[in-house]
Amino acid sequence: MRTTKRPVISIFLFFLLVVISVQAKAQTATSSPYSIYGLGDLESRALSQYLSMGDVKYAINNPSVINVANPATYSQLNRPTFDVGMRTAFLQLSSNGTTQNNSNTYIRSITLGFPIVNSSEKKRKWGFSFGLIPFTQIGYSIKDNVTDSITGDVEFDYEGEGGIDQVYLGTGYELWHDSNGINILSVGANISYMFGPVTRTRRTVFTDDANAFNTRITNTINLSDVYYDFGLYYKRVLTDSARLKEGKLEELSFGVVYTPALDITARNTTFAASYTGDAQFESIQDTIVDSQEKGSAKLPSNIGIGIALNINHQLTLALDVSQQDWSNYAFFGVKQGLADRQQVSFGVQYIPDYKAQRKVLKTMNYRGGIRYVNTRLNVNGEDLREYGINFGLGVPLISSSSSTMFNIGVEYGQRGKEGVGLIKEQFTNLSFGFSFTPHKFDRWFYKRKID
Repeated sequence: MRTTKRPVISIFLFFLLVVISVQAKAQTATSSPYSIYGLGDLESRALSQYLSMGDVKYAINNPSVINVANPATYSQLNRPTFDVGMRTAFLQLSSNGTTQNNSNTYIRSITLGFPIVNSSEKKRKWGFSFGLIPFTQIGYSIKDNVTDSITGDVEFDYEGEGGIDQVYLGTGYELWHDSNGINILSVGANISYMFGPVTRTRRTVFTDDANAFNTRITNTINLSDVYYDFGLYYKRVLTDSARLKEGKLEELSFGVVYTPALDITARNTTFAASYTGDAQFESIQDTIVDSQEKGSAKLPSNIGIGIALNINHQLTLALDVSQQDWSNYAFFGVKQGLADRQQVSFGVQYIPDYKAQRKVLKTMNYRGGIRYVNTRLNVNGEDLREYGINFGLGVPLISSSSSTMFNIGVEYGQRGKEGVGLIKEQFTNLSFGFSFTPHKFDRWFYKRKID
């Protein structure tokens, strides 16, 4: 009997989860009025483990955790890893003394990562990852009522739903390491296929006259094109040989990621009609516009830089800064009036004793972090800023000999403030993730054949 490497079961399970995730996209993932701008609210590429550390993601690395944000880290994966993430978002909107509460739950990410070369110290490491992660989310419902002396009461409704997703395939390769493993340098790249509709609907409803012709304008943007990003990861062991023999270890790592500005193929569909009845039971009276045109959306460049310090596999400290040039975002050649986006994140993780056996409290990952974002939005001359504080736990499955872990995190934060034409958002985001790393993974990745 001989075996050949064939990740048949793993690929099947992955694509099954992808189908489930795509079906789940019918759920609204955000309720923010600010998602009306651009392509919607941006989603981080960090999985639940790193979201709980203030969204640090560029220089941090764990050989059992997939880091989609920096593809160069795929080279350091030491075993196949599956990760499924979910989020429940609670949002309180405040404006002019009134408040509104909303909540949404959705599948956020499905990823798989695995090493290609990892068994020999003489060989340079090489890893792959692929999966489904969100790029933007849109979901809002805004009503504005006015009274006109001629037409009477008029209601203007603005609704949006959808978002842009990305299926990615990435690889990371270890360019160089010295003989004693003091220095490691890896590079990597992700290639993503972006897809998904963003739909906006505007209604004008004459509420005083049941027989009046109301109007509805629906605009749908579909993106479908390839998008790519690059990463670099460098790690240096700071501990001298004498202290290494004592079991001491300090590692300093750097990460850089870059995404170039790209023109993405877009299709813009507009349908406008007059109707009678209400939004649930429309009776179309006349089609005003029914058009479709093709063009492009110019997505901005992004650069992120991070630094992380790992002490004795117990304490990890990480700092990230990034900038996205959203001021250059244009749709069909027309800039959309957005500003550049900057983010600063700081995170920490502590493991009391990672070698402890069957002692949950000692092997649990305790996480925390903070982040500050100068968002790409300027409303009524006010720059919208966002603040968040994070806490989280990584709970190992003590019955497993692997790094299989359940991750939970919570973020409290605020975006915007109350004022003329402004809305203050106070949010609580709960993140859930299950990271599965089988212990004797070769049994999963071998298909038996009988000679």
